[in-house]
Amino acid sequence: MVKSLWGIAAYYTYQGHDQKVLPFLEQALELAGKHNIPQLVAKSYHELGKYYKNIAQSQQALNAFTQCIEKAVQANEQSLQAECLNGQGGVYIAQSLYQEALSILEKALKIAQEHSNDFTVGSIQLNLAEVFLGMYQHEKALVLLEEILNSQKQNPALIVGSLRLTGQVYQAQ
Repeated sequence: MVKSLWGIAAYYTYQGHDQKVLPFLEQALELAGKHNIPQLVAKSYHELGKYYKNIAQSQQALNAFTQCIEKAVQANEQSLQAECLNGQGGVYIAQSLYQEALSILEKALKIAQEHSNDFTVGSIQLNLAEVFLGMYQHEKALVLLEEILNSQKQNPALIVGSLRLTGQVYQAQ
């Protein structure tokens, strides 16, 4: 049921009906908590964090991602912990707080390289490249972007993101 609620929320997000998303995510969190399923509670906070980040509610996004990290640690879900740290890093990037993002994303990458799939690792690398772009460390950004292009051939979203950022790096130089 919880996963179905996330699916409905994702559908409304995709359709651009952000105002309809929150009740489904809150209901998913409530249901996961009621049934005491720590992994689903953590993932529900992750979904809430993504929602708040999408609507530029930075503090609420950070709060949700922090809750996600705490619940993921309790549930021994390192992969989800890495995803939530990546979400926090993304919020800091959106606020141009690159030093904070760098610290969090480096931790996320370390965890992801040990416990996550290639897509999560690539997504964190993409955010790190964006941090390096924002910090005018273009060579570091390009190294990461090239690594993504070489290792993420099966993930078109990461390839597109990498190419987009590569263009931004070259424009900034």
